[in-house]
Amino acid sequence: MKLLVVEDETKILELLKGHFERPGYEVKGTETGEEALALLKSFQPDVMLLDLWLKGSTPGMGVLKEASRVAPKTKVVIVTGFDESLAPEAFQLGAVAFLKKPVQLEELQELLARIQQPSEELSP
Repeated sequence: MKLLVVEDETKILELLKGHFERPGYEVKGTETGEEALALLKSFQPDVMLLDLWLKGSTPGMGVLKEASRVAPKTKVVIVTGFDESLAPEAFQLGAVAFLKKPVQLEELQELLARIQQPSEELSP
């Protein structure tokens, strides 16, 4: 699985990348929305873990809006500290899941396993 982690907090970015850098995963990460969009085009990840607060001028919702155009096969999982009031808009824009921080790594790993099984429902 090709995984793109987009997270503005360096420690969390490195933690997530480190956790998923194992056999079966190819992981890239960035802290900015602009680089996320470039990686969506060039890396074509299967899944993107996307924070809504990012460094740079392109916010997470902007990345989500563009994701369906530049990488339509990429499944987007929102992982954010923002409250769930943004979830309906995120789902309307194509997100497959909306997780509120702090997220347990086991929960995230189980979700990614379910995403690999396209016939299963993704609701947490």
